[in-house]
Amino acid sequence: MSSIRYTLRKKDLLEFNDYHARQHTEYGKNLSRHKVLWPGVIVILALFIVLSIGNVPIAALLLLVAIVWSWLAPRMISKRFHQHIIEHLPEAGVKASIGDYSLTVTANGLLEKNTHGDKLINWTDIQRVETYKQHAYLYLSEASALIIPKETIAEQDDFNAFYDELIKVIKSSSESLA
Repeated sequence: MSSIRYTLRKKDLLEFNDYHARQHTEYGKNLSRHKVLWPGVIVILALFIVLSIGNVPIAALLLLVAIVWSWLAPRMISKRFHQHIIEHLPEAGVKASIGDYSLTVTANGLLEKNTHGDKLINWTDIQRVETYKQHAYLYLSEASALIIPKETIAEQDDFNAFYDELIKVIKSSSESLA
């Protein structure tokens, strides 16, 4: 059976909360509005000014405002959101969550080992698996997941082999239930 060892950091908890909020809350829509919609409105206004009254300097200034807005506003919103997360994450919960982990694919489920002990996660408890360049998320509920930061996986462990076996076992267990 495949296994991986990795270290979960506070940074990874913050990135998961940010990712989850971008996907499932108004926060993500707000970022999109400030990155695309409002700068787009400003660009259209600049185009209207050039075409209707021919004032190129004001239109150029508006284009500059649109570029700065699309770059600066989402960063300010993200910074405020990260501060909000940091303020509301209980320090005891963070300390209990961070540290060294080991995940092993077994016939009965996913065996999670950390400094607090061992825990067997049934295959039916894993709702979905999402993998990205820097992280993999094994969702156990709509808002909680096992966070696997790929950059902290032990060098001798092979994430791709672990992931392939994980997906294979999850699919076979869901097919056996159907």
